[in-house]
Amino acid sequence: MRNIVLVLLVTLLLSGCDLFQVRESEPPAAQIPWIDFTTECDSVLVNLEYCYEYTQNAVHYSGIFTSDYVFHFAPQDVSDYSIEQTWTRVQEQDMIQVLHNRYKDMQVTLEKTDAQDQIESTQAKVYRQYQITGISRNQGKERLALATGNMELHLIKENGYWFISKWYDYRSGSVPTWGKLKYENH
Repeated sequence: MRNIVLVLLVTLLLSGCDLFQVRESEPPAAQIPWIDFTTECDSVLVNLEYCYEYTQNAVHYSGIFTSDYVFHFAPQDVSDYSIEQTWTRVQEQDMIQVLHNRYKDMQVTLEKTDAQDQIESTQAKVYRQYQITGISRNQGKERLALATGNMELHLIKENGYWFISKWYDYRSGSVPTWGKLKYENH
């Protein structure tokens, strides 16, 4: 008898605290955007944007380039700032980590230019005007214009996927170029 009373008492106590009520499930964490299969030229450009805009994608950054990738700094930057003429995929990967440590909430805008893209079956040249903005992690909440200019990307299709093999940077105004931004953050 004592056991039955104890079970009834425990049941009454537990039923009053919603322990057995069905609750709403929590929504899944937002997935960081990334295109795993870059079977189209544009998907490489989107992943390039994602590497700058999402800190978590920085680990993928060197994967959008070929192993013999070369970045060519704007000729004016080379002469005006004594920047080296080119650098490699390894330097790109080092730079993106430093850049994310210095800036947050970066936004990359790539727009087509008057130059016509040349896309063939296994190679392509694409031309874009770019603008990059971000917020300094050390200096507050104001959005800064980090870089603006033009770029020419040479892409190669390997094993069905597109990769950037060469990147040429060009000045288009007074705001620093993407190359100068990279160089200052390596």
